[in-house]
Amino acid sequence: MEAARAIGANGLQVVLRHIVPNTLGPIIVVAAYIVPGAIISEAILSYLGIGIRPSVRLDAPFPTSWGSMILEGSKAWESQPWMLIAPTLAVASITLAFTFIGDGLRDAFDPRQAER
Repeated sequence: MEAARAIGANGLQVVLRHIVPNTLGPIIVVAAYIVPGAIISEAILSYLGIGIRPSVRLDAPFPTSWGSMILEGSKAWESQPWMLIAPTLAVASITLAFTFIGDGLRDAFDPRQAER
């Protein structure tokens, strides 16, 4: 940034050429890591009954959240175990996928990674 200022670049040019490209990678990586936490938090709150309210429409008889699906499945574990296994696997796989995406983005945007 000091070199850009020394050759006469104004503040906007410095921000657009130097600051934004260097901060865009970490921002994308942090966003990719926040999504799994939000999914798990919502599922836990819905499991406890304080999450998303169930749909009141008559044509939507299914729960609106993975957490409430897990709660309903745990009640029917003895007779219908897939009602618990399916939403649990869905939560696990989507959070694992976002974690892998975040890990891959971190590796792609890490400037020190190119040195190795």
